[in-house]
Amino acid sequence: LMNCHLALRAFEFFSLNMKPELLSEGLNVDLIRVGISAARNPGRWERFSPTWSVADFILDGAHNPSGIRRALDEFISLPASKRTIVFGMKATKHVDEILPMIVESADSIVFVPVPDVEYHQPDEMKNTARCIMDRGDYKEREDRFSQIQLFCADSISEGLKTACGITPSDGLILVTGSLYMVGAARTIVKGEV
Repeated sequence: LMNCHLALRAFEFFSLNMKPELLSEGLNVDLIRVGISAARNPGRWERFSPTWSVADFILDGAHNPSGIRRALDEFISLPASKRTIVFGMKATKHVDEILPMIVESADSIVFVPVPDVEYHQPDEMKNTARCIMDRGDYKEREDRFSQIQLFCADSISEGLKTACGITPSDGLILVTGSLYMVGAARTIVKGEV
């Protein structure tokens, strides 16, 4: 919605300042509503209940700190007995800014590679997550952090299987960190393989 709002404001600005004839009849708000409601953004907060998994999946290709924060805030607001995050990130992204948010929002984390690009190694992200959990400024949450399970997988498919194996039917699985990874996970979750 934020992107839609910005696009609409940019169009209005452009129209008023560069091409006023585009707005000679004004904006048709009803047509804008129809267009926005019909828009789909695959890999952005999509929920799936595949037959091969007891838990539901939420796929969100958030890949920067603000996007990850929004996805995690939504994720932790949903009722779930256990929250598992399948996480992978391109090597060009600043994973050190994002991992503390991931650790604070999960009961289990499965680190996976990102297909077709250079990526942060799952074992390195797992080690960084462990260091975050061991840092002094998190000591007041030591009991909770001692319960978090950390896993690595060699592929997205293996990571999704691991997540399914550790997440009960009343739990949730969030797949996030990269649009590349979410695209591959989406294909698997939808059963298109």
